[in-house]
Amino acid sequence: MKSFFHDLYEEKFNPILSDQEIPKGVLLEGVIEEHCNEISKAEGIVIIHPNWWGQPPAILKGWVDRVVRAGVAYEFKEGDSGEGIPIGLLKAKTALVFNTSNTPRERELQVFGDPLEILWKNCVFDFCGVKKFS
Repeated sequence: MKSFFHDLYEEKFNPILSDQEIPKGVLLEGVIEEHCNEISKAEGIVIIHPNWWGQPPAILKGWVDRVVRAGVAYEFKEGDSGEGIPIGLLKAKTALVFNTSNTPRERELQVFGDPLEILWKNCVFDFCGVKKFS
């Protein structure tokens, strides 16, 4: 089994999603195509990031926008322009997300809940067919 590892900062990953890159099936920049191929083959996904105001850092959000895309990670039934239920395409069975924070866990949960768990579990991985999340 082959593993893939990326440090988006070290790689100077460009998080900007251009409007030309949005359509499904468009020709992608080489590095984006590589990331798309890797995530579509992954049997498990591990993401490690700091908590920035209850969100992943912008570079990681840009990675999600550019890589976890229609035709790679999910699709909608024919004729559905995005209002329906997505069909997850990722083959990964499990996703594990570690996030760091300088806020005590008790305060985080009492005041904010766990916005990162909701984001990653419900809005990204479940959407893309990865049902086991930690």
